[in-house]
Amino acid sequence: MKISTIIPCAFLIIILFASLSFAEKELPVFDFATTEAARAAWTPAKGVARVGLFDGFPPLEKQGVRFPCNFSSVDSRCYWDMNTSEDLTSYTLIKLRIHVSNPNPITSFTLYFRSGSGWYSATFSGLQKGWQVLSRSRADFNFSGTPTGWHAINGIRISPWKGLNVDTEIIANSLLLMNAKTFLVKGTKSTSAGTAESTNALIASCLDAVGIEHTQITEEDVESGGLKNSKLAIFPYSNNMSAEEIAQIQNYVASGGKIIVFYTAPQAVFTLLGLQNKGISGIAAKAMRFRTDIVECIPPYIQQASWNFFNVQPVASDVQVLANWEDAEGTQTLGAAWTIGNNGAYMSHILLSDDLENKKKLMSALVSYFVPETKWDIVTRAFEGIGRIGEYSNYDEAVLGIRKSGSTTPRAFLVEKNITASIFYRNEVLDSLTSGTYCQNLDLITSSRLHLLEAYYLAQKSLTPEFRAVWASYNHSSGPYVDGWDKMAIDLAQNRFNAVMPYMATGGVAHYNSQFLPHSDIYNQRGDHIAACVKACKPRGIETHVRKLSWFLYFAPQSFIDDMRNQKRTQVDVNGNPVDWLCPSHPLNYELEINVMLEIIDNYDVDGIHYDYIRYPDETCCYCEGCLERFQKDTGNTVVNWPLDCYSGPLKEAYREWRREQITRVVRGMRQAVAQRDKKVQISAAVFSGYPSCKSSVAQDWVSWIENGYLDFVCPMDYTDSGARLENLLESQLNYTAGKAPLYPGISISSEEKSLSADKIIELILVTRKYRTNGFIIFVYNTTLSEKILPNLRKGIISDPEKTGMILH
Repeated sequence: MKISTIIPCAFLIIILFASLSFAEKELPVFDFATTEAARAAWTPAKGVARVGLFDGFPPLEKQGVRFPCNFSSVDSRCYWDMNTSEDLTSYTLIKLRIHVSNPNPITSFTLYFRSGSGWYSATFSGLQKGWQVLSRSRADFNFSGTPTGWHAINGIRISPWKGLNVDTEIIANSLLLMNAKTFLVKGTKSTSAGTAESTNALIASCLDAVGIEHTQITEEDVESGGLKNSKLAIFPYSNNMSAEEIAQIQNYVASGGKIIVFYTAPQAVFTLLGLQNKGISGIAAKAMRFRTDIVECIPPYIQQASWNFFNVQPVASDVQVLANWEDAEGTQTLGAAWTIGNNGAYMSHILLSDDLENKKKLMSALVSYFVPETKWDIVTRAFEGIGRIGEYSNYDEAVLGIRKSGSTTPRAFLVEKNITASIFYRNEVLDSLTSGTYCQNLDLITSSRLHLLEAYYLAQKSLTPEFRAVWASYNHSSGPYVDGWDKMAIDLAQNRFNAVMPYMATGGVAHYNSQFLPHSDIYNQRGDHIAACVKACKPRGIETHVRKLSWFLYFAPQSFIDDMRNQKRTQVDVNGNPVDWLCPSHPLNYELEINVMLEIIDNYDVDGIHYDYIRYPDETCCYCEGCLERFQKDTGNTVVNWPLDCYSGPLKEAYREWRREQITRVVRGMRQAVAQRDKKVQISAAVFSGYPSCKSSVAQDWVSWIENGYLDFVCPMDYTDSGARLENLLESQLNYTAGKAPLYPGISISSEEKSLSADKIIELILVTRKYRTNGFIIFVYNTTLSEKILPNLRKGIISDPEKTGMILH
């Protein structure tokens, strides 16, 4: 660690630890007088290097233990065990402070607590270079074996997992047990588990991003009085509360606790919040406009494309409307989006992941309103995060790196101008910490970071030629279907992208004029999407590689699914449950798959066919009676106990090899059919990143497809927000493909709970260039990509003024 990085933050560090008034216990597991004492306490696994002592540099960093990760001489991981005796039942939050010298060789890091004959564990990915705190709610720890309980912890294990044969080191100097004052309640009784999980994850990621300590608990915990140690309880989606849970919430609020509730809730909770629920509005909204005179630092305007919301009205005198829904034009107020009162706040829909940066600010403002003591934590986290941009982990490193890379670009003056402004505002923060208001400090921090981000964007260099593609979907809520393929093509061309993989068919529906698949409602309403896409893209030099979701009956008419089931052409899992995917081993399904692909290349001027879902759904499929018959016929094996002989018994490996062939034969057959037509059409596939495990789990042997020349290029779905993780993936993937065909990594900008910012996308693109992939593909084309990421990418990393041109695969 550079002392220069730490010393300017000394005052902030003191504030941070002063603000941890909720810390209750620190385990003495890294505090040793000598190296010998540390080695006596921490036992390495066989072949793993022994620990050492970290002297620290008081008062900024106390001493700790060095864990040397000798990955060059171990198989999969390093780990060290320490015996202890602790009762952790009184604590809800566990925080480990570590320093990582080089995170690239580490795929993930697991902290274990041993209890009886089992373990509790929490795994962290995307470690950063330098100091960081790994924080996890006790409720979110997994368990293996048969642990006795958190009251009987008898050991601790530190375990970094190997990604590369490169040695590195971890220092640990604090293991803190806390009770956070903000609780996030998982909707474990919800009738929609997927919605409960995704909304919980989204809000957790928002809280984490702004530095709000929180503990996650279940609705069962609430029933047993689990809210008593908190000041604020957040309910992201709890649509099935029990009478016991409602009673506990009422007691909690009566005792001074505050609640934030989203969307659906029982009438008793609406009463607590001083609201009358008049039912579903039946109206779609596009944004929320907030009053800024009630909650400090709340954003005035936040985008959210909600398709419905509850019509609620305040009935208690203390309750006010905090925000109203607006339509797309911003001209019509549609109803209350947020209300707030003495007992808490309410949102009339679930929180969605669009406009994520403002959603983070929203949650930060609301939590600090109800729990004012969190403000210093938020300011500290924001200040420390100014320099966490792209591949950089701290401010000094970012300034030096951006200045160096920007000095050789035509934009060097602008880069330096923005760096200077960033330093100015950062110094203003240090001057105003004791005198400025909470919002003033956050505004200064934001200004410093925005200028440094601008410098980072401008400091990047373009590369040409480079394959730049996007995955696109007709039905994405903010994709081409909304504004048309023409708008998308213009956008991609202006940003020097040269290919699109539009989703046009599944195993049971087509968005074009198919002779083999049912037409979708979208085709019937809007016309032929392949024709529209090609017409928009071809004149602008953008390749169209039609994306087909193989086997998966996504959006297929129920009548088609029923027909396939009646013909015994759909999959069955190992437990005998029907699965709405076509069975790849059925001869008619094979013919259907090939025919659909061929009619696309015969009838449209496309540049390629792009397989997606070219696999089984998971390792439990398919075990239909047809598979039994065809497996025995093809291999000569006799199955005595179906399906267990093939799933986990003596024929397991033979069956998995046969499964792989059912997928591979389609790719091979398509290559042969295209060759017979003498068409210059490329065949590619979106594939799982984890090879060779995907060979067994989903029968996707994509490396063999490359080796046998069945694919012109491949796009592994390398979805990660970590440059180090992407490096690990590419190191392995490129070793397998060995240059036999181009490999364009898939970069995802979004998930249910988080979206990657432009600087993180740039970091990942830089990794693809480091490994000379000569291209990348982004999932997915939508308004976030179009409006928030591409404008910043074209400031530098795709800024070449000349047209990139086509890539010959």
